[in-house]
Amino acid sequence: MRQRLFPVLVAALVVLSGCSALDDITTGASEDAEFSETATFPAGGVTGESVSLTVAVENTGDAEGDHEVALSVDGEEVATESITLDEGESTTATLSHTFEEAGEYDLSVAGEDETVTIYETPRAFTNVAMAEVETQRIEETTTGDGTMVYNYRTYDFEANDTATIEKNFTAETMHTKEESEIRVQGEQTGATRDGRTEETTEVWVTDGMRYIKTVDHTEGETSHQWEPSDEFADDSVDGPGDVDALEGMDQYVRTAHTDEEYVFIVEADTSREATEFWETLAGDESAITPEMMGEFYVENRYDRQTGRLTKQVIEMTVRDFRSFEEMHITVEKDVVSYGHPVAVEVPDDIKEQATRSGAAVGSGTTASLSPAGHGLVRSAQVTP
Repeated sequence: MRQRLFPVLVAALVVLSGCSALDDITTGASEDAEFSETATFPAGGVTGESVSLTVAVENTGDAEGDHEVALSVDGEEVATESITLDEGESTTATLSHTFEEAGEYDLSVAGEDETVTIYETPRAFTNVAMAEVETQRIEETTTGDGTMVYNYRTYDFEANDTATIEKNFTAETMHTKEESEIRVQGEQTGATRDGRTEETTEVWVTDGMRYIKTVDHTEGETSHQWEPSDEFADDSVDGPGDVDALEGMDQYVRTAHTDEEYVFIVEADTSREATEFWETLAGDESAITPEMMGEFYVENRYDRQTGRLTKQVIEMTVRDFRSFEEMHITVEKDVVSYGHPVAVEVPDDIKEQATRSGAAVGSGTTASLSPAGHGLVRSAQVTP
């Protein structure tokens, strides 16, 4: 019995030891960390400032592991970051480098290469970035308040306007849809008289023409107009307050840059300064003359990575404009996307019903300040 049992035990031990060895081999083969990397390069940078790029790193293996991400400039390693990731974990590494001279540089990271241009100033960078924009979509809000005079009586008004603006700079076309509301309140023959106007305005710009459809929801009336447009004459995608338009007027421009954005502020806080500012910016075609200007403030924000405009804020005070004693307007534009398809086609019924407007509306008029702001001014002139 012992003679037969011993060979069986030996055989069993051999089999078990073999299984254990196989388990060790299998386990060792599967418990490895593997990493995938995806780099996002900046569109440009500025001398003397830290230029950053990001690398998305994921551990696609079956075990925790260490990994190093390295950035090279013109073949020379300039920055590294070491990370530890668990199985299936991901993170984003940020690598930075400061360039002392302007020019083109070859950046390499995560097996990817990109040529990046470094500029002398932030404005030079944003100018190039914005000049390359093909399409743009903006969400805009306008608020206004002030006093107006009608039949020798004074009324207070409040206005709100929202607009969606889509532009195709390559095709020089634009489509805008805005909703306007204005409330007027004043005393007349001892009683308080309220008035409210609600409008929807749709604008198409194509082939150098502007077509406008206005629906007055208060009166139940619809009007159609057309007029020549020079909306794209100056090739500007920054809008009013562009610091490049203020050549020789640096006293009105200051910066408030952050780690994420370049911030340019144009400000004239006295009537004299605002008058001089508006003479330079608006030109002779503006419905608002320099003498009407009170204060003026523009803030343009640009993303540091792309150099593109992200937000614009316009604040202005106008006095003695048409039926207004004084008017305060605030416009906020948020650029929500770049590069999306924008196709503008004027409906046939709009073309057929449109009649010629009294004057052209272009880059030097109140309309160019803001489609929404123009709607606010137009709506506020409704009889209380």
